[in-house]
Amino acid sequence: MSAIGRHVSKLSGYAPALPTPFNDQDDIDVDAFAHLCDLQIANGATALVVCGTTGEAPTLSRPERGELIRIAVGASRGRVPVIAVLALTQQLRQLN
Repeated sequence: MSAIGRHVSKLSGYAPALPTPFNDQDDIDVDAFAHLCDLQIANGATALVVCGTTGEAPTLSRPERGELIRIAVGASRGRVPVIAVLALTQQLRQLN
């Protein structure tokens, strides 16, 4: 079964909340984030948490959050689930 759309009923192990790397232009550093995902999986992560509890997630734009999720899903290549946290504060939703 493909990992895309697969229901995960039980998670266990190490699921790191991934920080968002930025480049000197304050854009998401795509290569660094993909490398971080691979590094975490190679070192035993059983899931990846994207846009989670690392602090910057509520300030990311909708396109930036989508980009991070797409990068993590691509980097995981079905090896581990990607948990995309989509919680935002009401004030930020109004701004976006």
